[in-house]
Amino acid sequence: MKRPAAALLGCIAVILLLTVAGIASIPSLQTGTWQPMGSMAAARSGATAVLLQDRRVLIAGGDGGSGAVNSAEVFNTDGSFSAVSAMGTARAKHVAVALADGRVLVAGGEGAGGGGT
Repeated sequence: MKRPAAALLGCIAVILLLTVAGIASIPSLQTGTWQPMGSMAAARSGATAVLLQDRRVLIAGGDGGSGAVNSAEVFNTDGSFSAVSAMGTARAKHVAVALADGRVLVAGGEGAGGGGT
């Protein structure tokens, strides 16, 4: 069964969310195997990933190994990663949603000291 591109990109968002080593992999629908897709600028766990209107995936925040971080990057449609502006607050285990106007709302999570944001 063929899956629409939006569904595949949704899978990418989940896969990137679970990536801790900083190297992203996505499933190949043609071969049924996992294919490496590039390296994130920083390894992170507890980040959030959201599909943007232009089909890129925003990965924001997470725990970089020594606490929450405020950095963010996008997974581009060509399989590369690009840095984007950092969030105002470091956070991990948060949520994000793409808004109709193209912005992304990020809320909640744990701050750099481990407390709630």
